[in-house]
Amino acid sequence: MNDVPLPYRGPLVSPGHGILARGAGRSVSRATFVEDVRACAHSLPDVAAAVLRPSERYRFMVELCAGLSRGLRVVVAGVAHGDGDREVTRLGGVLPVIGAADSGVDLAARQEVRRCVESGATVVKALDFSRGIAELFTSGSTGEPVGQLKSWANLAACASRYVAALPIPLGAGGTIVATVPPWHMYGLEISVLVPLLYDVALFDGQPTYPGDIREALASVPPPRILVTTPVQLRALVGTTRDTPEVALIVSAAAPLPRILASKAEQVLAAPLHEVYGFTEAGIVATRRPTQTEEWTLASGMRIGGAAPDWNLAAEDFPAPVAFPDLIEPQGRQGFRILGRSQEIVKIGGKRFSLSAIEAAFCEIPGVIDAAVLFDSAEEGREERPIALVVAPTCDVSTILDAVRQRLDPVCVPREVFLVPSLPRSGTSKLQRGELKVLLRDLREALS
Repeated sequence: MNDVPLPYRGPLVSPGHGILARGAGRSVSRATFVEDVRACAHSLPDVAAAVLRPSERYRFMVELCAGLSRGLRVVVAGVAHGDGDREVTRLGGVLPVIGAADSGVDLAARQEVRRCVESGATVVKALDFSRGIAELFTSGSTGEPVGQLKSWANLAACASRYVAALPIPLGAGGTIVATVPPWHMYGLEISVLVPLLYDVALFDGQPTYPGDIREALASVPPPRILVTTPVQLRALVGTTRDTPEVALIVSAAAPLPRILASKAEQVLAAPLHEVYGFTEAGIVATRRPTQTEEWTLASGMRIGGAAPDWNLAAEDFPAPVAFPDLIEPQGRQGFRILGRSQEIVKIGGKRFSLSAIEAAFCEIPGVIDAAVLFDSAEEGREERPIALVVAPTCDVSTILDAVRQRLDPVCVPREVFLVPSLPRSGTSKLQRGELKVLLRDLREALS
């Protein structure tokens, strides 16, 4: 863990000439990054807002900072839901796209633009810490994505909380290799804002599969910080090839089974820290799942309200934020997660969490991924869970035999479907609406 002051009141980019980005056989210094931001900002039109489309991680960072430095409200568009298109319509006009070829901000043209900027000239405006400057979208895993307006005070505080809570090796020439995209809150906080504000580099790429992740790790010098999700981590440690040395593993975006955390620490020989957060608040808490089930609040966070409607407050929040999950506070700085409120179900007079049932499936050898949902297709019969399981080497009877040893009998699904993959977002969150469509299609294929 690092000793950092909160709230953050430093510059838009940490000073110095160290390396900010690595990847594709090149390294980019912080000084070069500042030049790229200045050139991009110089080319932006004089507007109040602009859309930031998904792109490579370094380019995304440059274009984000260019928009912020010009005082624009930056609408961060995701891939899966067309968030930017919806937001353009809502704002009542055609917003320019930062980085679009027709906006004069194409990276390939930046060198020419840079030559046009007078030596020492700047278009960077002073940041207003309290003003809403960037809009990000929720994952949409339980419904439509919702835009969340962020101030610079909140975004910078998120980065500071990561650095304070996790043993990220700063000033050691390390690199954050992230398997999650930069345009969702988790990826933005740790793989863009942390390198931007602190002395650690980002990897300019988004490796997804085990081979790609190993190749990315091997391409950067140690210490290496692997930022990932449970789904990608399970695939990585489930293969037999050696993985380059890692100093720290960070996982978020979905519950991490303790058995997987233990295997990851053993295979990768590195400590694994899990992050809990959501778009409305950013990072909220951390834990080391091999050592405790309890979450520790991030710096400056306070739990308020009363059961079951607990909320979260911090200096950089304009107002308290409701927890999307049911929690049980443990002292002043800790809590346990009981489950997402929409995913707490009653079976046989008892309450269970869908994520806990899914975790039991994922502990079974040969199971790569699993999702559980409820279906009320049969009238007059109590609802029972239905499982969609990715397990290429298993059959349904083997899976059911194994899960019966792990679950209360009333939680054992009455139906199990084997599928090649599950609908997940860029941060590996299950898309519940798409799961229902998949189940309907599976049943129609059998009828």
